[in-house]
Amino acid sequence: MSVLTLLLQHIEERTPATLDALRRAVVEDETFDAATGWYPRAEALVAADRHDEAIRRIDAHMPGAFCCPQAHALLAQSLAAIGRDEEAARERTLAVTALELILDSGDGTPDRPWQVWRTLDEYAVLSAQSSPPVGQRLVAVGERRLDVHELADGTECCFEVVRA
Repeated sequence: MSVLTLLLQHIEERTPATLDALRRAVVEDETFDAATGWYPRAEALVAADRHDEAIRRIDAHMPGAFCCPQAHALLAQSLAAIGRDEEAARERTLAVTALELILDSGDGTPDRPWQVWRTLDEYAVLSAQSSPPVGQRLVAVGERRLDVHELADGTECCFEVVRA
């Protein structure tokens, strides 16, 4: 089953089982790169208006980059720049949906941290916050490890990277 089909199934059912099936399809694929080593180069290609190359670079990491808000946002930007407006609109929707999946996974507290599949995904949430991050630390909570980001307004956002 394709990751898009799994995403649509999860959107329709909104169960832990459908989300887990989607997550497994993405993170167990050989194209998944938890460190997102492909992202800085893709971002640089977009900034240099080398949109065809950026699209190829990101597409080479699909479905492993699927549900990465930044990947879909870069694809949307590049597709729009070369006049592929329908595809750009789809990628914008996927970027928003990927962010919503993260936000739906918790509330950003230590008890209910937002669940992400890659550290890069944390920064999509942080950029959506009204206060910029000013610090980060790793905190052990029982068996779990949380990335805790302090925001300029004094609040904190907690994330748990989930791959298994």
